[in-house]
Amino acid sequence: MKFPLFLAAYSVLLIVMKWRIGAPEDSAEFFRDPALNLPIRLILALLGAVAGCLIDDYLRTTKEALFSKRADWPTIILASAAIILLPFHSASGLLFAYLLFAGRAMFTVMLQPPGKRHAMLGSVEGIRGIFFISGMAALIYQIAWQRILVGLLGADGQSVTVIVSVFLGGLGCGALLGEKLATHLSEKQAILFFCLVETAIGLFGFFSAPWLEWVGLQVSTSLEPGVVVFASAAALLVPTLLMGMTLPVLVEALRKKVPAIHENVGRLYALNALGSATAALFAATVLFPFVGLIGATRLAALINGLTALLVLMASAAWSAKDTSPYASPRHRAGTDAPLRWSTAALLATATGFISISQEILLLRMMSWATASRPWVFGLGVGAFLLGMGLGCERIAKLDKSALLAEASRMWAITALAALSLPALAALIGGVTVAPAGAPLLAATLAVLGFFGGSSLPLIAGAIRPDRNGRVHFGLVYAANILGAVTGSAITGYVLLDLFTTAECLAMAVTGSMLLAVTFVMAAGKPFVRVATALPIAATLIAMPASGNIYAYWREWLYNGSLTQPAFVSTIETRAGIIAVKSDPTADIVIGGGAYDGRFNIDPRLDVNLIHRAYFSIAMSPSPLRILEIGLSSGSWAKAILSFPDVRELVTVEINPGYASLISREPLVAEVLDDPRARHVTADGRKWLRADSTRFDAIVINNSYHWREGASMLHSLEFMQLARAHLNLNGILFINTTGAASIEATALSQFPEVYRISNGILAINGYLQDTGVHTLARRLMNSTEFSARFHTLPEAEEWVAGHSPQRLNVKNYSDCLALTDNAMALEWGRTRCRPHS
Repeated sequence: MKFPLFLAAYSVLLIVMKWRIGAPEDSAEFFRDPALNLPIRLILALLGAVAGCLIDDYLRTTKEALFSKRADWPTIILASAAIILLPFHSASGLLFAYLLFAGRAMFTVMLQPPGKRHAMLGSVEGIRGIFFISGMAALIYQIAWQRILVGLLGADGQSVTVIVSVFLGGLGCGALLGEKLATHLSEKQAILFFCLVETAIGLFGFFSAPWLEWVGLQVSTSLEPGVVVFASAAALLVPTLLMGMTLPVLVEALRKKVPAIHENVGRLYALNALGSATAALFAATVLFPFVGLIGATRLAALINGLTALLVLMASAAWSAKDTSPYASPRHRAGTDAPLRWSTAALLATATGFISISQEILLLRMMSWATASRPWVFGLGVGAFLLGMGLGCERIAKLDKSALLAEASRMWAITALAALSLPALAALIGGVTVAPAGAPLLAATLAVLGFFGGSSLPLIAGAIRPDRNGRVHFGLVYAANILGAVTGSAITGYVLLDLFTTAECLAMAVTGSMLLAVTFVMAAGKPFVRVATALPIAATLIAMPASGNIYAYWREWLYNGSLTQPAFVSTIETRAGIIAVKSDPTADIVIGGGAYDGRFNIDPRLDVNLIHRAYFSIAMSPSPLRILEIGLSSGSWAKAILSFPDVRELVTVEINPGYASLISREPLVAEVLDDPRARHVTADGRKWLRADSTRFDAIVINNSYHWREGASMLHSLEFMQLARAHLNLNGILFINTTGAASIEATALSQFPEVYRISNGILAINGYLQDTGVHTLARRLMNSTEFSARFHTLPEAEEWVAGHSPQRLNVKNYSDCLALTDNAMALEWGRTRCRPHS
């Protein structure tokens, strides 16, 4: 058997046996009838393993200098050990494949004699390989730092946009500074400077989590946008400046050895993007669920340290004689290039704008299809970066004279792919099951990254050098980042508040077609080119027809059926998508692709477990001032306001679309006009830090514990914050959706905790009387409750069947409290089983 076939068969067997051990109940059913009981998790794992083994074999045969066959067996042992030790995951196959790739490169270097090892690292290919590792650390930092700052500065659109913009803006400023510095350095000095930069990033990264938390806490009591900008800049400016320097410095260091700028940039950018893609997939499937935010940043710091060490070793063997094997005369820079650097900067800005916009829109669709699973960001970004890396590698091999013509073709294909592939994903989700559309959306991101996302080296290669022979790549790179910053802000913060996702996608498709035409004109070629005209014509023909698909994409990626009736209503804002699904008992509210309540206040019907809202007030001896975080359908707010003793209800909702939704529903519309109610649009944690009001009850009307960001309303830090806003004997209700680890966390912070259905009532003190008679009497004070239960004995009978159950802290001795740092609950990785 050929080696790649053996490796693929071995990986399949390994993953199936690991899955058999990790999920014995599911696997027992599978082994009874494998053809009919093949679960989606196993399918994805096997596909990833087979595809990864084939790619690994391709690299092993085409990159013999970096992937020696001597490293085969040590690599297989390493990858096998990792799969055996780690719990089974849908991405197990991809992890196995990436470990083959990384392990083969690592062992190839380790198995060489010292002199040859240094020479390998000091070659052009060696420096590029080291830049691959650097890309891994940068992506881990980006995800971890954004999550830490979002927890401190708010998860609302304003704060998220500022944090992302500051991060990308720092990279752009670093690119400009890096080019300025690199022009004064020799090749070897530039390599050593890269080593110093990686060391500095690693030192900052190791202590970054405490630093970011300290900065965030200093300003967390303010809701002013300027304060968020200042805090984000103070926290991220230094490391992002350093990160932004790396690519221009390496481009300058390799300029003489790789004269073709598009090859130089393309191969560096390709490997850095592939490293980031690896980190994105690894972080979303393994790193964050198991080691948390602090562990992730420290691992990234160690990667920076490894990068610096390898660069230092490479500098010892750096030779000016080493040139790229692709540096033939047709690749070399010349004065016949068609673009001025200013024109190239404008094109780079436009490509960055449209690429990031497409990425935002498809991630939004993926999030809806998967009910906002936490791994969506890592999978989507990883797919985009993977496509971008492979696209940049392809561009590096192109003839210089064909670059702009190729750019026009690429953006024409990007327009067609951005229009047709998401529509196909929606159809697949509708024909099969809703989550089945998510993998195709991720594949669409890879296609968009391969064509449109890889434009930077292509544009760089078409720049006409100035009189000093310089192409000002750092300025063009900074312009590309500026486009990404602008696209993130305008599309993510402005356009999605004014238009639907489908309308914004149509704008992005139109922008792609305009870019295709612009590149044709910039090339100075005839306007009509078949390679460009055909995809654009197909896009223009398909655009009207696709309207029927995009009109129902939300239904198909939620219901998993093309025959389901359309949603009663849908509302899209920058904070997310809300829909209402018709139901005979009570219409269902869907937020972000997940069930988010119903329009119902009848405790007898109780299809939305509305009794939890009534008990949250009835358990309190004096419910005068109430805070509700999460407005949803407004049913809970109306149930709370039905108690005449409630003097004030403050609702804090991050998505303003819910208020618009409630205003359309007669059952709950009066909530918005009740003089006792005050409605605030903000992030709950951010608002609590900025307000000093104390409440008699805080009701967290949150969603499932496995959704992205859910841990921020379940963690020990949040419970401490909420308790600081409770009066003595005040009540905190949290919808745990059955997660015992949230109960354990509450027991670590509150003297008394009661379970009620799939939620908990945590008491800031001790309740004197929680008997059936007392609770029934308090519930009868509610106008809505008493309208359904006419007598006290009738209410007492109902209360006896729904009474909260007090929890015993001793039963949770084996459970760890949740924290902001440990996000494993979102991935379903916590193991907390209370014992009796």
